[in-house]
This record gives sequence, C-alpha cells and structure tokens, in this order.
Amino acid sequence: MENAPTREPGGVHDRPRLGELLVQTGCITPAQLEGALRDQLSWGGRLGQNLLDHGLIDERALAVAIARQLRLRVVDLERTPPPEDVTRLVPVSIAERYGLVAIAVARARGRLVVACSDPTNNDAMREVRRATGLVPDACVATATQIDRVIREHYYGESDPGPSPDPKLDVTRALIARDPEDDDERLEGLERRLDNILDWVQRDRG
Repeated sequence: MENAPTREPGGVHDRPRLGELLVQTGCITPAQLEGALRDQLSWGGRLGQNLLDHGLIDERALAVAIARQLRLRVVDLERTPPPEDVTRLVPVSIAERYGLVAIAVARARGRLVVACSDPTNNDAMREVRRATGLVPDACVATATQIDRVIREHYYGESDPGPSPDPKLDVTRALIARDPEDDDERLEGLERRLDNILDWVQRDRG
C-alpha cells in the first residue's frame, strides 16, 4: 500500500496518509515512519510492505490502517470463511496475481464483494469485473488469510489456520451464499447482501 492518496481539503481524498494513521494509532513511531519513507525513496516499494518487511508492524495493523485510510471495512476470513462457490467465481489466476478473494455475491444487483490486501489496485478490480461480469466492491483482509483461502478453495489444501482475530471487525451474518434456485432463501439473502454492499461502500465519500 502506497503512502497516498493525496489529501485535498473538502474532497473525497481528504483522508490521513497511511503513515500518519500508523503513527496516530501507536503502531509505529514518527522516527520509524521517517526511516521507512527514506527507504522508500531510496529503494522503492510500498510503505506498508516496507514496514512489514522490517518487522515494524504486523499484517493486522496494516489491514486496519489501510481500511481506515480508504474508509473501507476489514474482514477476518478466519471468522467468516467465504463460500467456496463464491470464491471460485474469480479465476485462480486473478486471485493469485492480485491477492484477492470473492466473499459474497448479489447477482440481482450485479455486485461482488472482494476481500483484498491492496484495494487501491485498479487493475485488479478491472480484471475481476471482466472475468465475472460483476462490479467488485472492495474490503480489506490480510494477505496471509487471503492466501489460505486461495489454497483451500482452489487447491483443496487443508490448513486450520490461527484462531479468529477479535480485533478484526466483521459480522458473520453479513456473509452468505447466493442460492439461486430457492426464491424464499434468495429474498432473505439479497437483504443480507444489500447490507454487506452498503457496509463496504459506507463512508466512501
């Protein structure tokens, strides 16, 4: 995750930078941020990944900071594992290339909720839309959890993984399957999926 977007007072980009959020929440010190920014200028890369590589933050802290920066939600995929049939709507090549997984679908609305570690990657969202014919709505998850879902749902690998993280904000009832052949269940599902679509789009500007 880069240190942008640019702040424009009064506009949709009037949001704290990622580094600022990490300092404000006590995840890193101002000195650590300055050092990471110097490294970024010298060696390139993304600020968040550089901080991870240096062991200054963990994935959970980074995911929460990214979500706050972009006014998105964080999903704990251990607590709310997505249905396999929904995940597989996205080809494995796209899921692996961009580090993302589909977690809920609302076909009647033409929307697909996608958990990703980098929701600013516009190429990823375009590829998802091209492959599925659905408009993606992004939320944030850790790269490790995304990788675990990919290995389980596309390759059949079994990994119990760690216990759910209570510090990641998610509600199990908001993630559900889309049973196309059951009208009664579909009606209830669409109401729940309306909630999750509103949930991931809330406060976007």
